[in-house]
Amino acid sequence: MTTYYVSPTGNDSNSGTSPSSPWKTISKVNARHYQAGDRILFQGGQTFLGSLSFTANSWSASAAATNPVTIGSYGTRHATINSGAAGGFLAHNVAGFDLEDLNFVGNGSTNVNGVRVLNNLSGNVKLNYVHLYNLNVGGYGADGVLVDGENGSSGFKNVYIGYVTAHNNTGHSGSGTAGIIVTSDANYGFGDKNASIQNVLIDHSVSYSNSGTAGNANWSGSGIMMANVNDGTIQYSVAYDNGARGSSPAGGPVGIWAADATNIKIQYNESYDTMTNNGSDGDGFGLDGGVTNSVMQYNYSHDNAGAGYLAYTYNDGYVTGSKGITVRDNISQNDVRSKDNWYGSITIGDDRGTLTGVNVYDNTVYQSLGSPIYAAAIEGSSASSIHALLANNIFYTANGSRLIEDRAGSRNVSFEDNDYYSTGPFSAIWGSTNYTSLASWAKATGEETLSGRLVGTTANPMLDDPGGGGITDGYNPTKLAAYELLSGSPIYGAGLNLHALYGINVGTHDYYGDPLPSSGLGIGAFQHG
Repeated sequence: MTTYYVSPTGNDSNSGTSPSSPWKTISKVNARHYQAGDRILFQGGQTFLGSLSFTANSWSASAAATNPVTIGSYGTRHATINSGAAGGFLAHNVAGFDLEDLNFVGNGSTNVNGVRVLNNLSGNVKLNYVHLYNLNVGGYGADGVLVDGENGSSGFKNVYIGYVTAHNNTGHSGSGTAGIIVTSDANYGFGDKNASIQNVLIDHSVSYSNSGTAGNANWSGSGIMMANVNDGTIQYSVAYDNGARGSSPAGGPVGIWAADATNIKIQYNESYDTMTNNGSDGDGFGLDGGVTNSVMQYNYSHDNAGAGYLAYTYNDGYVTGSKGITVRDNISQNDVRSKDNWYGSITIGDDRGTLTGVNVYDNTVYQSLGSPIYAAAIEGSSASSIHALLANNIFYTANGSRLIEDRAGSRNVSFEDNDYYSTGPFSAIWGSTNYTSLASWAKATGEETLSGRLVGTTANPMLDDPGGGGITDGYNPTKLAAYELLSGSPIYGAGLNLHALYGINVGTHDYYGDPLPSSGLGIGAFQHG
């Protein structure tokens, strides 16, 4: 194992094996063959012109998780790779490396990625171990960070993206783009196929001001996104101010989301100020078409153009539906800022697909942006296309915002034991009727009834400071005391026992990290009395 050093004061004829005899250029780095465990280190605080590029011939195949090649910086600061009109880093059909402690800067040239890890090998090969850590990637005309497979089910396994900041990347023309994205267009329409990317963790990362591209063929300008992934987690991350230019007839950007994937966790994140230019999406969080057995939990969404939390599917001939989606212990404050948007703060919807096994519980929604915005919306292509349970949620509306909308009058959607508190009139749109009281809605539709008795409530939940949540810089419950319940709240212990009734595993703790009581579950994201 050898460490190679690169410095602007070096010379490419040097050995490169000590700080006193460094190489000088990226071209020298790209031309060398490396062994497992080798390290390539750029002088911290210095800027290097060019693009790092590694292929299957760049290092020994024995480089893997236990003995990776490392590309990074030496000294106390990050080195900067200024790639101009080209991409900053490309690993093509190669894995077994750590890319860490570097800045990548582009000049905004069209269709250029900042950091790209690509597998287009034939034979459905999963290359093992990609670690991207402590990177700052900005100024590229496509994705900031892209990990993708482009040939059948070929892709990667054991992918880690941690403490990465992606910003001011515009997104290319064509398919969807994001600040940070792990995907495979070649295997689109996941269903029961072999996912191209397996075992992915995106952790403590930030994606902001990724504008997207106007008129893109697909959604553009998302924050963090996974697709065609089996076993993926996005956690302790932040997405904000994304999607300013993203518009497409196929949909809009989302702060943090997944599609065409299975076994996904989106947890302990904050997403805000996501924008849209076509009245579609602009959501904080989403689990979209083709997602199965996945969860959004312990997140905070606020001030997004679209829904705070979206569970959605469609049928385009490849993806035909989604199933097994859980949305729990989240908080939404004043999402759906775009009033030409049809969403509610929590939105469940389908477009000719089937959406089954959706459980939405123990969430707190505050909505005060006024009519015609709703705290929760069901948008089914037919009255029977969505199968969902919404239970033990707080839906708090003010300033004329409305509570519930379901234009299809869904037959397989059940609202049970939610708290509907409005500072104005009660409003639940069900089919073509606006019900102006909980009792009349329940009597006419059977919603909010269990064994013949009314279980919902319209009590003031006594939130500490409704509407007072601000920017929390990620998962930080101490900054979100606004949505804790005050002592004496009437909904303490008033929730249904969802495990006993429906066999639902409700988890171990609420949004604030407090353990759930063994009995007498409450309503909303704060459970601790």
